[in-house]
Amino acid sequence: MSGWNVPSDTVRLISVTFKQSPKLSDLKIDLDKYDRTRDPFVTTHVFYTNREEGVRYEVYEGLKEKGTVLQVYYEPTSKDETLFRCEKKPEVKIRDHKCVRELPLSANTHESAWGTFLAC
Repeated sequence: MSGWNVPSDTVRLISVTFKQSPKLSDLKIDLDKYDRTRDPFVTTHVFYTNREEGVRYEVYEGLKEKGTVLQVYYEPTSKDETLFRCEKKPEVKIRDHKCVRELPLSANTHESAWGTFLAC
């Protein structure tokens, strides 16, 4: 029930953590091609996401060491999303509570390393 129409044991996400974290500016990426969203739970962390390329950078933007890349995620591209995502499942009622099995990635949901998360 992962929400993906792919064979079992298919890798959907690769997360890279650095021994020595580079600065975002050192990576020489064009930030105009990336959406910037702040992590609502860890407000010193910002995600730079390029859905076309399937790349997301998690960057520390606190008072010290601003712009430090904490992790890089390689995840499905926007094309992969349209080709391999299952149709949305209806909401399930459990003991008078609405339970949404999986939330799509959007600016209105928390974008974690896992991409989507179970919310009940």
